[in-house]
Amino acid sequence: MTDSLTPRQKLALSRAELMVTMGYRPPPAEVDTAVDAAAQWSERGAPAAPTLVDRMGARLGVDILGRWWRRHPMSSVVQLSTPLLESYAVKHPGRLLAYSAGTGAMLVILKPWRLLSAATVLALVFRTSDVAGLIGDLVVRSRDGRNDG
Repeated sequence: MTDSLTPRQKLALSRAELMVTMGYRPPPAEVDTAVDAAAQWSERGAPAAPTLVDRMGARLGVDILGRWWRRHPMSSVVQLSTPLLESYAVKHPGRLLAYSAGTGAMLVILKPWRLLSAATVLALVFRTSDVAGLIGDLVVRSRDGRNDG
């Protein structure tokens, strides 16, 4: 089907397919052979737009992850080191890139994560953050949500 299309029509078709995949529908004023082909493609099996429940679930997941990160001690380390790294990156960008590449190469070669079991990593991640406070915040938030509705 796409062999008989001109390059411009192929471009319009790929743009229309991308827009349909992203959840947008082509406006009716721009009816074109490529747009018609994209509409036929969307009827065959384009993914449905995310529902409100999907969006709320994603938002809740981002919110939980953000709360966990704000309570984690490494968050403070990152916040304190960011201005230092920014000033160093302005003065010596090549060195910073070389140091990061070297660190990444050492991590790949040494594979330190193999020395720790999954249970140890989970214990380190959750022991250092306030999991009880995080769960308490979620419970309070769910109660507030029910009382408002």
